[in-house]
Amino acid sequence: MLPLVAVILFAALRPLKVLPRIRISPGYLLVDQNGNRVSSEEMRGQITLYGFTSTDCGLPCVGSEELMADVAAQIDSQSDVPVELVMIALDEQELLPDALRAYALDRGIEPSRRLLTGEAQQVKVVVGGGFNTFYERDSSGQLQLDKALMLVDGLGILRAEYRGRLPSTSAILRDIDLLTQEARNSTGLTRYAYEAAHLFLCYP
Repeated sequence: MLPLVAVILFAALRPLKVLPRIRISPGYLLVDQNGNRVSSEEMRGQITLYGFTSTDCGLPCVGSEELMADVAAQIDSQSDVPVELVMIALDEQELLPDALRAYALDRGIEPSRRLLTGEAQQVKVVVGGGFNTFYERDSSGQLQLDKALMLVDGLGILRAEYRGRLPSTSAILRDIDLLTQEARNSTGLTRYAYEAAHLFLCYP
């Protein structure tokens, strides 16, 4: 009983906020703008913010791209819990790395941010199936995309879904900070306090 009492007292005296554990994020093996094969397993141990775009997306992708750029400019690059920003390209066919690099240069995307591509069916399984984000080409070939960003923790668990009206940069930074604090402090007795916060749905 003593550990349980200690956890309850800790949670009461020092209330914690956590993000919900929504579901396991999808696995993948894709290619980045440098021609490197990138798997979801490589993202373990770090926080990853995913966005979706295409080289011909236009207006549907502008908001999420700008938001990702704002987050990239403000995250703490020296944090002991690294944060990765990833955009998955939704083009009709797998792009060559040169095309992704040219797109990144045209949009002012920093080299440190990853752009991923893959076969159309493979990307559809990851984005449409795994992240439950709808997109398709209309009769004119224009991409129709539900605006969305996904925040995944270091264990590969989806912790936040931002859909439709995208949140502010500060809201995303707050959520990244919550995951950073949880990853950093979930040891010893504090780990049970975090589990209690999940149990009692202590969400922001």
